[in-house]
Amino acid sequence: MNKAIKRIISIVMCLLLLAGLYVPVEAASCRFSFSDPKTTVGKSFSVSMSSSVSVASFKLKISYDSSMLTFNSGSGNTSIFKASSDGSVILVYGEYSEGEGKISCSLNFTAKKAGSTSLKVTYMDASDAGGDSLEVSAASSAITIEAAPTASSDAKLKSLSVSPGTLSPKFSADTTSYKVSVANSVTKLTVSAKANHSAAKVSVSGNSGLDVGDNTVKVKVTAEDGSTQTYKIVVTRAKKTTDPETETESEKESESESEKKLELKVGSQTLVVMEPDSVPKGFTEGKKTGTEAPVYTHKNTAVFPLVYGKVGKSDAGFYHWDDENGLLIPYKTMKIGKTTLTVLVGNKSFFTMDGYKKGTMKVGENEMTVYLPEEGDANHALLTLGNDNGDVVIYLYDPQDETLQRYNFIDANGSLVTMSEEYQAMAEQANLLIEENAALKSEKQALQEELASYDEVKAEYEASAEELEVLRGEREAVVKKAKLETWIMYGTVGLCGVLAVALIAILVKRKG
Repeated sequence: MNKAIKRIISIVMCLLLLAGLYVPVEAASCRFSFSDPKTTVGKSFSVSMSSSVSVASFKLKISYDSSMLTFNSGSGNTSIFKASSDGSVILVYGEYSEGEGKISCSLNFTAKKAGSTSLKVTYMDASDAGGDSLEVSAASSAITIEAAPTASSDAKLKSLSVSPGTLSPKFSADTTSYKVSVANSVTKLTVSAKANHSAAKVSVSGNSGLDVGDNTVKVKVTAEDGSTQTYKIVVTRAKKTTDPETETESEKESESESEKKLELKVGSQTLVVMEPDSVPKGFTEGKKTGTEAPVYTHKNTAVFPLVYGKVGKSDAGFYHWDDENGLLIPYKTMKIGKTTLTVLVGNKSFFTMDGYKKGTMKVGENEMTVYLPEEGDANHALLTLGNDNGDVVIYLYDPQDETLQRYNFIDANGSLVTMSEEYQAMAEQANLLIEENAALKSEKQALQEELASYDEVKAEYEASAEELEVLRGEREAVVKKAKLETWIMYGTVGLCGVLAVALIAILVKRKG
């Protein structure tokens, strides 16, 4: 009997020992953390990122608001940073050649406007040195952008007037509420408003589609630092009447002013003259004989003057007035890098260079006035553009590659600012650039092929990410099953222990 008891006890101890050795294994976890910086508009700043544990490789997709931030670059250990073409996603990934380590890197941005924004991780993956996937989680980065200390808070108007009608009370920058009465025939109020500070922006709403009775027109001024002030004009549109004797003096004055719209006829076009909020750099307000319309002349007298208003149903804007040919040419701008240039058009003396003639060409999305070679194919063109200083600059445009390169300056008299030898050197350089076009095309083709290869890698990466998600789901199911089996085993071993103890008790009792 003693042998039987000893045998049972040995079996129970072995079962308990095996149960103690079995411990379920869970995947290690890794958390990516970000700093929460504060900055000001126009300044560059960095967001630091780090991992809680060492990893062998990782991949992250981080999204951001491209209207608030511009991504500049990234730096850190084993990390590669690449912004997407739409400027809202950063791909961060890296791999250690040997072993593993903690991630520590930095993302550099430039703040574009004041407000609050954040960086958010939309995809994450990491593995350890053994190739096993880690349970990955990530925080977000809260970014606070304040207005520049030097930004103006001036949100007042310098002037405010309406047509037709007269404001009551008389305009004052500190008075924000006004009234005006108009005739029943008036359905739109023309509002002319200028900001007191040059960096402030002015917007007008509610001035069209006037109903009979009271209407509220709002003139909102946004200061450079983002602060705002709104001027309100209550416009009272009269009821329709057929009796001229019952019409008020204000209504008669309103109708009279409505009929006095200043129009400028140029050739077959008619411009309804309006007052602009600001005048482009290089231009100053002046007068032109034969018209009451305000004109804006360039310091280079050969540039056609500008007039402002509406032609037909188009939006209000500036136009070059070519009086000689009876044309109104839309005044356009184009952006090169961070610089905004204006397209300037002038008379025959504005641009004179042997071998070139005036023509038109599509540059980007705009049809523009350009200067083309008189002989041969139009494989390049010269554009006359104005810079921020109001100077006239010549640019060489390649329509095949759609590239621009600064060519030369034009002085206030319309002459090229260059010596004859310098001009010859520039011409030779232009010819050299044209001859090298074939080589550039080959390089462009190679880059396109490389980009196509990148797209294939990207597609494989996204497919791998989807496959990884499936594997994660399968792993979680296996872990849950293992946990269930562990508890079943624990229960079975416990039950066996209880039965064994009970059996031992019975045997001892029988022996007694």
